[in-house]
Parts: sequence; C-alpha cells; structure tokens
Amino acid sequence: MNANISAGSPFSLILFGASGHLAQIKIYPALYVLALKNRLPKDYAIVGFSRSGLDDKSFRKLVEDSIREHMPAVTEAALEEFLTHVYYHQGQYTEPSDFQNLTDRLQDIEKGWKDTVRLAYFSIPPSIFPDVSRNLCEGNVHDGKIPFRCIVEKPVGHDLESFESTKK
Repeated sequence: MNANISAGSPFSLILFGASGHLAQIKIYPALYVLALKNRLPKDYAIVGFSRSGLDDKSFRKLVEDSIREHMPAVTEAALEEFLTHVYYHQGQYTEPSDFQNLTDRLQDIEKGWKDTVRLAYFSIPPSIFPDVSRNLCEGNVHDGKIPFRCIVEKPVGHDLESFESTKK
C-alpha cells in the first residue's frame, strides 16, 4: 500500500444500492456539497451499482434530480461538473461476473490516476453484505493492489446478541 495516500488522492466510490431512497435523499446531496466546497480531488468517480436497469445518462439524471430536490439551492456549474464524475453499473449482488465487469469499468475510469483508492459504500440490507463482500474479492474490485475501504451504512443487528448471530 502506498504511504502517499491522502484525502486528496484520486478515488472511486462504488455505491451499492445506488438507486435506493437513502442514497437519493442523503448520499448524493452530501457528495454534491463536497464537490461544491472543492473538497474532492480532481480525479474521482462515483459509481452506482444496483440491479435497476439504468445507464450512465439515466443514473446521472436520478442523481441530479435527487440533488435538486433535497438541496435548498444548487450552483449549476458545480452540479454540471459533479455529474461528469458519476457513472452507473448494473449488476446482481450475487454474480461474480458482474463484479468482474465492474472491475473492467473501474480500470477504464481510473486510467492515468496515481495513488487511487477504492471505496465500497454499502447502502444495502445487511443480508446482502456477505454476497457483495465475497464478490468484491472474487471479481477483483478489491485485488490487494489498490487501497480499498468499505463503508457500512446500516447497523447489523439491534443489540450484541443479534449482531453476534449474523456472524454465524
């Protein structure tokens, strides 16, 4: 792992559950605010992954609509620039081949970036975590060569006992 990784390093954020309600009301507006405040590096990608039949154009429209609906004001130039970093990948959470196709897409997007970090954001039910986690590795999204982090949005279980039961 490269010791030069910093908050300004290029990154790809893969958002699992990208067409979901929470992503639309919280995540996309928050990412837009980071872009608006120049808190994102020059090279970054927001890659939505879900089962919904979308493409880049329709996904960008979904993201744009969610930002317009949930932000009190929008700076048009900042929104337009932000949307150039937004991509979509349709796939099944249980299919390793869909994750290999995602890896191929990420490699195309990340060409020429140095010290890239990949972030997997789990905006999905906890019952799907094992499939996604396994397929991130089997599909080489997380290959051990590129720094990788997972962000888990939801609590797993409602107390220690129910959390422990999910690990079995």
